[in-house]
Amino acid sequence: MTDIMKFENAQNIAVVRTDKLGDMVLTLPLVKAIKSNFPDKTVSVIAQSYCKPLLKNSEYFDKCYFIDEFNKGLKDIFKIEKFDVAFFPRPVFDEALAAFTSGIKLRIGSAYRAYSILFNHKVRDHRKVSLFHEAEYNVRMLESITGAKYSTELIRPFIDEIGLQKMRSLLNNAEDKIKIIIHPGSGGSARDLPIEKLIDGLKAFANDSKFQFIITGIASESKICDDLHQHLAQSLNFCGQLNLNEMIALIELSDGMIANSTGVLHIAASLSKQVIGFYPNSPHISQKRWGPYGTDSIIINPPMNENMRISDDMNKIDCNDITKAVIKLFVKD
Repeated sequence: MTDIMKFENAQNIAVVRTDKLGDMVLTLPLVKAIKSNFPDKTVSVIAQSYCKPLLKNSEYFDKCYFIDEFNKGLKDIFKIEKFDVAFFPRPVFDEALAAFTSGIKLRIGSAYRAYSILFNHKVRDHRKVSLFHEAEYNVRMLESITGAKYSTELIRPFIDEIGLQKMRSLLNNAEDKIKIIIHPGSGGSARDLPIEKLIDGLKAFANDSKFQFIITGIASESKICDDLHQHLAQSLNFCGQLNLNEMIALIELSDGMIANSTGVLHIAASLSKQVIGFYPNSPHISQKRWGPYGTDSIIINPPMNENMRISDDMNKIDCNDITKAVIKLFVKD
């Protein structure tokens, strides 16, 4: 039986993505493509439990399983659900092995891993060369089976009403201001713009009453968030104070975001917010693969250099480019 016949005959499909928030945002277009084009199939998302707010009340999948809520992770999930098909956008050996030993008939993953023998449909995309965006690479996994072309579309997350009310209360005096979230860290997932550069790039707006800057980050980023807050008179500092439901609600209420390559930037893109992002130039970590997808954005990079170490040096970003980007994206004539 061919792979397309296995897929067409399948009823129960899993999409497994168990890494970070941004990766999940960029995997959901694959989920949407499956459910939109094969609505009679049962589609499940398998993720980490911190992604729960991203996966609430969606019409594009039927079930969610959270790997960290099971003693043996994916092995236990595959015992509960008898999946016919499993997609692995970011393959991990233990997860691929669990699918193999569970007897899932169609296992889709990269052709370029030492353990790719565990997949019986191998996708021949070298993601590191970054010919496509990560979201497009994920949709291409489905295209590699069916031979058809599908739209790559982010899924807008559910907006929690309690979180929305809390954020409205905290932003009570900012209704008429340009509300911009600044997320200066990335939790170690990216090469970050040095905080001094960001402060210098935003100093022109430090006392501008047209703006309400809102600083966010995880608790371990409190130092850089505090430094930024001290230099921006028109700012609120919510670092370490918001859960993911509240963060999504805050993004919904904002006009846009300034951030490194990190999960909340992709959430902002999924909510169609304007984004200023900071990215190095090497293809596998550049905006071509990891940039905000399908939204109005300005990306700022270090100057290109023959030496890629220099091309990826975020300290070489021109602060004036940050100032100009804020004016172009957020200041209306």
